[in-house]
Amino acid sequence: MLPLRQARSLPATSSEHNLATGEGSYSGTIWQPDGVRGDWSVPEVQEGFVTTLTAGLHSLPAGLSAHNGVLALGIAISTFILISAFILRRRHRVPENTDKQIIFGIPDEWKSFEQRNLLFFERFPNLRAALNTAFIRTGFTMEPIDRFVFFYGRLCCEDFFEVLLCCGNGYGVAALKLLRTLYERAVTLRYLHEHQEELDAFLDFHHVQLHKLTMPIVEIFGSGTISEKVLANVKTEFEMVKKQFMITDCKNCGTEKLNHTWSKLDFVAMAKKTEHLGKLIVQAYYLPLRHANSSVACCWVGITLRRNFLQSAAAKPLRSGFVIA
Repeated sequence: MLPLRQARSLPATSSEHNLATGEGSYSGTIWQPDGVRGDWSVPEVQEGFVTTLTAGLHSLPAGLSAHNGVLALGIAISTFILISAFILRRRHRVPENTDKQIIFGIPDEWKSFEQRNLLFFERFPNLRAALNTAFIRTGFTMEPIDRFVFFYGRLCCEDFFEVLLCCGNGYGVAALKLLRTLYERAVTLRYLHEHQEELDAFLDFHHVQLHKLTMPIVEIFGSGTISEKVLANVKTEFEMVKKQFMITDCKNCGTEKLNHTWSKLDFVAMAKKTEHLGKLIVQAYYLPLRHANSSVACCWVGITLRRNFLQSAAAKPLRSGFVIA
């Protein structure tokens, strides 16, 4: 199938269980083969456990050694597990063929996307090799800017594959919304790479954002939702960095207000300073913005374009979302 997203290999909970391929599942302490949905709440299972365990204990002869007693008890519990698995399989077998099966994806869109982007799939191994070389390695960093570029670049990779996942399933508008996030991060990454002296401002603005977040949480959910100690710490750190983000509100009266961002530049001005990325400001910022915010444009697209709008003549300006990413 299409390499829209590499399966994440999670630690298997047993030697037979593979989360990456979906072969089997794990619940409680019983491994469940495909086609079985086990549940300790099933009455037969609960009753069977008590009956089997009780029978096993009562069957132990008097004077039996501790070693043999444990062995006999283990046999009794094993018998219960086999019986309960049989009951669960009979009661909760998943039909192999059903019209009500849910597929998280649109197979027809996968084929169309592959046909429209043959060159991408032909060269995808090169991209994967480059990503592995850049991020799957042991590195040593001395400066904060090095760590920032590495981890923020990794976020950009994740954003790209989210865009790819949406495009591959025919959700081009959703991909455009994600494209804006990818673009903003890429611009910020490039700008700070070229203006390393502003990295501290970017990092310090985190305390401003955290302070803005805690205020509505307390307002909506009430006091006590966040401990007084945490709130005091958030406020202290906010007050420490607040001054550097104050900007002029009124030149005549000399009043100031807190800036909405970490930089003195607005985002469009910042993007233009990154040269090549600045040339994508319309396709990667303004057009996606029409769909990310509440507007007439987002309503119009939803009404007039088909679900697979990437094949529609009216959607030609939007086809570039994947290419830009």
